[in-house]
Amino acid sequence: MKLLILLAALSSSVFAEFTPFSSSNTAQSDTGRDWFQINSDYVRLIFPEDRKEQASEIASLIEHYSHYVGKSYLIDKPQKFPLVLRPGMALPNGFVTLAPRRSEWFNHESYIPFIGGMSFRDALAIHEYRHVNQFDFNLRSTNKLPYYLFGETGLAAMLFLGLPNWYFEGDAVWAETHYTQAGRGRSPRFSARLKAMILSGAIPSYDELIGRTYNTNLPNHYVFGYFFIARAYEKFGEDFWMKVVGDVTKFAINPYRVYHSFEKYSGVDFDDFVRDTFSELKSRWVEQGDKIETASSQDYNRVIHPMVDRGEVYYLKKGINEYWGLYKKGVAEEIDFFPLGPDYSKVDLKNSKFTYTQFLPSLRYSYLNYNDLFVYDLKSAETTRWTHDRRIYHPQWSPGAKTLGFVEYRKNGQWSIGLKKSAKSKTHYIDFKDVTPFEIAWKNESVVYILVQNKLGEKTIRELNLLTQKSSTIISPTRNNLYALRSHNEELFFEGDWKGRVQIFSIDTAKSLKKCSAEPIAAYTPITLEDKLYYAAERANGQKLKSVSLSHCVAMSTEAFVGKERISSSSPSDSYTKATGITITKDLFKKKYDVQEYSESFGGMAPHSWSFIGDGGYQIGVSGNNYLGTMGWSAAIGYDSEQEKPYSNVSLSYSKWFPIFTTYASLRQRDVDYLGSNGPDIDWTEKEVGLKVSLPFQWRVGFYDHDLKFALDSGIIDASNDYNSTNSFLQDDRLTYHSAELSWSLMKEKTLRQIYNPIGFSVRGFYRTAESKERESFDSNILHTRLSLFLPGLFENHGIKIAGFHESQTQGLRNYRHEPAEVSASEYTLSRGYNYSYVDQLTKFSFDYALPVVDPDLDLGGWVYIKRIYAVPFYDYTNYEILNFSGSLTSYGLEAYLETTLFRRLPIVLGARYSYREDYEDTAIDIIFGANFTY
Repeated sequence: MKLLILLAALSSSVFAEFTPFSSSNTAQSDTGRDWFQINSDYVRLIFPEDRKEQASEIASLIEHYSHYVGKSYLIDKPQKFPLVLRPGMALPNGFVTLAPRRSEWFNHESYIPFIGGMSFRDALAIHEYRHVNQFDFNLRSTNKLPYYLFGETGLAAMLFLGLPNWYFEGDAVWAETHYTQAGRGRSPRFSARLKAMILSGAIPSYDELIGRTYNTNLPNHYVFGYFFIARAYEKFGEDFWMKVVGDVTKFAINPYRVYHSFEKYSGVDFDDFVRDTFSELKSRWVEQGDKIETASSQDYNRVIHPMVDRGEVYYLKKGINEYWGLYKKGVAEEIDFFPLGPDYSKVDLKNSKFTYTQFLPSLRYSYLNYNDLFVYDLKSAETTRWTHDRRIYHPQWSPGAKTLGFVEYRKNGQWSIGLKKSAKSKTHYIDFKDVTPFEIAWKNESVVYILVQNKLGEKTIRELNLLTQKSSTIISPTRNNLYALRSHNEELFFEGDWKGRVQIFSIDTAKSLKKCSAEPIAAYTPITLEDKLYYAAERANGQKLKSVSLSHCVAMSTEAFVGKERISSSSPSDSYTKATGITITKDLFKKKYDVQEYSESFGGMAPHSWSFIGDGGYQIGVSGNNYLGTMGWSAAIGYDSEQEKPYSNVSLSYSKWFPIFTTYASLRQRDVDYLGSNGPDIDWTEKEVGLKVSLPFQWRVGFYDHDLKFALDSGIIDASNDYNSTNSFLQDDRLTYHSAELSWSLMKEKTLRQIYNPIGFSVRGFYRTAESKERESFDSNILHTRLSLFLPGLFENHGIKIAGFHESQTQGLRNYRHEPAEVSASEYTLSRGYNYSYVDQLTKFSFDYALPVVDPDLDLGGWVYIKRIYAVPFYDYTNYEILNFSGSLTSYGLEAYLETTLFRRLPIVLGARYSYREDYEDTAIDIIFGANFTY
């Protein structure tokens, strides 16, 4: 047995580069692009060739905001930062990150109203730039030590530990509101959910907000973070958060430091500040006359996008634990469920044809995805896919359902209106100069209304004749957050902001404007039927369908609607920060920048992270990646304290093309005490070189996600014996190894409360062979297969997992021993409760039944917040063989898990496993610890 353990230890180190089922980095843009850059004093802007015009304008915005974005941190001139424009994304987004330090923007246009009355690139230029300044400001005091020790990875850890995510996002929303003419802080829809909860009396606690819940829908950290940040600036001064954050950096490893620092500089307990903030918000909203019914329960439902077809009203509805379903008014049961995102794209129904769009991934690249068009026939219950690999939004049928109109973000970066008559017909495009179209509504079969946005971010509604191509302005340029256009009897209905609320408005051919709703919070997505207006109204527990008579519409001033008079003087929904913002003009975009080619090989390849501690001792390790994510490298040289020998290794990956290539090499000296202290030492030198080629695939069909990976790995290890050694077992030798792995999973999307995917399977297979040049007896191979099947349980949110597992190696004692191919913290290689020991062959069957116990939302003094408790009864059976011996291991028991937030910062899953080991007739207890430190 001691020799067997020694050989297992040798295999563990000699073949450390073997990593079956390793994840592949697919975070690249698609190929076939030439990349360029603009190098100004403020930004290194990296972009594809067809985005040159937008890149120049974005560089101008960043230079403009450089004079303002760091003012509250006393940063006069922000440090230059890299910015990558990703052209192939279907969702508008952006982020700032470290390792390497950079920002990336997706789409850089927003076809939805979630950022307020400004252009998306304008919002990103201030919001993401604010994050850059936040990160740079945190590189001070004791935060420098982790940076010196671990590079940007060390700084990222301190950012996570020291400051809650609401601080970063709330402060950035404050900046986009404070330093611009718009921003989310001036958009009533931004605060609508928080407003509904506060006015209805269902005010969440701070720990519920940061720990989240399964019981209702809470406003996200952008929303409550903005109100915390803005109120503290107002009460304690514009240098307040600079002082708080500066104090946090003195000991950021303490997750409570931010709360102590807050009280230190404000004189107010942070929890009291949170309660007072919500109390003040409620008082100010009530003063505006905003009142809703008291929340009777936490049951949350959303209703949105009412539609009219053949005199009937239809709508979308989603419960807290459901998919989006299509419903008919007056009928409780859904028509069907659909994999759609109605917050990002409208839907429509005419002549029993329901049209929607669905976000879909590309087959290979994470920075390439689509939003394709689908049509569902209510009569046949069949779905037809109208487009492939396109980015389409807000489809709407013409009055006779002869033509489908939509907006499309085309591959060349152009935003156009698209018209399509059938799944197989070509799309007819209408392009616009100097403005971007975001929405279409039909007045009749030949005239449409178009919602467009200019470079300054102002929105306009135009009327366009499709036959003559002549257009006229219906609503003049405004920063009002217009959305959801619908036409009825020569009259246009749409959403707009008014005095801290979202309301429904109409305008007729004489350009007479009317306000048709009087909601205390928000009215969304209007539609009309005869003399009634239908819309979704924000309420205590979501949204509900509401109707009012069109006779209730009242005339109002168009000038007031498009101007600043629309903003309330005191409502927190649109005037919480009193700043007037900075006005930008078209002159800002006249500057031209020098454009150069971008060097993919060297851009960002400098080391961004490093360490002085390795897995087995001291080391100097460094790593780097280029900004496009297509090349990455790491290198280390160190000293293994256990074996008291030096080592070095280097690896390089290239991910630009469909296959991902990774090459690696290592040189290390080895020393192992043979059979303990009574035996001679084994000393040798290893040289290893290898190449791994991976092929990752992903796709989605309806609610089902597919993930397929295939990889080949091959390499050589030269082992050179220390000839002073008295051991004859280890000889100079060369081992050639080859491996192949395949994994495929098909999973149905989970709803919020489901523990396992409701339906799906995953299969994995791995084979590796190692052949000796000198001794055929040392050859060995390993075969690993696993199949997991997921099924619904007996009750809602219960889940079943049935798994089969097989692993076998070449039988023997003195041949090469492979490590187990798959081990995880929560799952044993053998039956649960039995520690791993090498066997030649094992076959295991498992049965797990997951069931929720309680969702308590329990706060234990700010130390531990428990969101959910669930249990997993299990049964394991393992049959194994080693040499000429065979046996079985049986266990069953119970796992209990707590989903928690520790110290108001760390999202941790705490678990305990009780196993009854039938073969030993005893029990085993295990503690399980899991974390997901996404930020």
